[in-house]
Formats: sequence, structure tokens, C-alpha cells
Amino acid sequence: MNLSKPFYELLPWIYFALGSLGICFGQSWLWAGFAGILYSLGALIWIMRSNYRRKDPILPRSQFLIPEFIYEFIPFVWVFLSLCAAALSQQSIAYVFAAPIIGYGCWLLTKRYQNRHGSQHADLDIHLLKH
Repeated sequence: MNLSKPFYELLPWIYFALGSLGICFGQSWLWAGFAGILYSLGALIWIMRSNYRRKDPILPRSQFLIPEFIYEFIPFVWVFLSLCAAALSQQSIAYVFAAPIIGYGCWLLTKRYQNRHGSQHADLDIHLLKH
């Protein structure tokens, strides 16, 4: 089964969005479990693609305290935990605390993408601004 390239590239983000919405607005534990699985699949696909497409050298993880498998999921765990905390809380103040944590997780993903794929996109943006 062949998917169009734009749809294929958006697939992990679609899983994230649907999983996040299910976590936040799910009415039952079954729905929340399905949403968690969907979210986890999106994270796993993103990590697999990122590792396959990376251009930076892979450092041996033996010199670090956290195993690579856990390290790869850290940004997704931050976002997931803050979504769960906001969804389970009956207080609207939970959203105030969840938003920066979600932002931090997204920032980690952005930095990881930039480190792994170099500055090729930044060079392209500068080139487009000059013309």
C-alpha cells in the first residue's frame, strides 16, 4: 500500500493529534487507553524516522546515564504526562501548568530535529530571504 508523500510525512503528527485529543477529551478508560496507544505509535514512528534520517554522528550511549531507548522518548513523555494531568484534573489551573510542560516537550523535539538534521533547512530559509 503506497501513501502519498505529504500524508506519509504527516502520519506521526496525525497520530499525536488524535491521541492527544483522545487523552484530553476521552470519556472512558478504554478510550483513553486507545488514545495512549495511538500517541505512543506516533512517538515510535517519529523516533524511527528520525533515527533513520539523522545526519549527525551517533554517540555511544554507554557514556550516558539514560539508555537510548528511554532518552528517545523523553520529549514525548513530558507532553503525555502534562496532557494526562490536565485531563484528569478538574481544575482549570492545571492547563496553566500543563501548557509550559507541553511547550518544553515540543522545544526538545525541535532541538533534537535540528541537531540530527543539521542546518540545511536554516540555510534554505536564508537563501529564500535573500531573493
